[in-house]
Amino acid sequence: MRLGLDARRWRLIALLAPPTAFLLGFVLGLLFPSEGLLEVLSASIGGLAERAGSKAELAILIYVNNVLTGVFIMVLSLLVVPGLLLILFNGYVVGLVAWFVAVEKGLGVEAFLAGVLPHGIVEIPAVLLASSAGLYCVATCRSISDVKRVLGGASLLLLVALFIAALIEAYVTPVVLERVAGVKVWG
Repeated sequence: MRLGLDARRWRLIALLAPPTAFLLGFVLGLLFPSEGLLEVLSASIGGLAERAGSKAELAILIYVNNVLTGVFIMVLSLLVVPGLLLILFNGYVVGLVAWFVAVEKGLGVEAFLAGVLPHGIVEIPAVLLASSAGLYCVATCRSISDVKRVLGGASLLLLVALFIAALIEAYVTPVVLERVAGVKVWG
């Protein structure tokens, strides 16, 4: 028992807290958009696309970035609050992008969904799983070998899911976005 809660309740928290934090962040991003953060994100994403000479290189850059983020979230989730704050921030960023695409640019919700859903349907649950794995360790792991087992299994799933998501983001998402919203990205 940790913090006065039994393991069953901790498991429930580990399962529900990350998506709740992400959704809360998403709503906050829609309601309280930060144009300063949007500029930083635009420069970062634009720099990523400029560094890539091909879609394959772009997929690799996306993959490396997402793996670093996923592992960082998993490790910070062992500390509970920092991991959930990072998930909240990621939700905020997705909400901010939704606001920018749908409202500020006036492209509508369908443009946002076309730009996020193809890869996001794999990427977002993978990152939430990473957070849940860290939180789950807080609830149930009693030794370093337990932590290695839980985080090792979650890491393998994270790596595979993020690889698939990076390929989709580099190759499929741009096609969907252009067909649905007439927006051309990644060259």
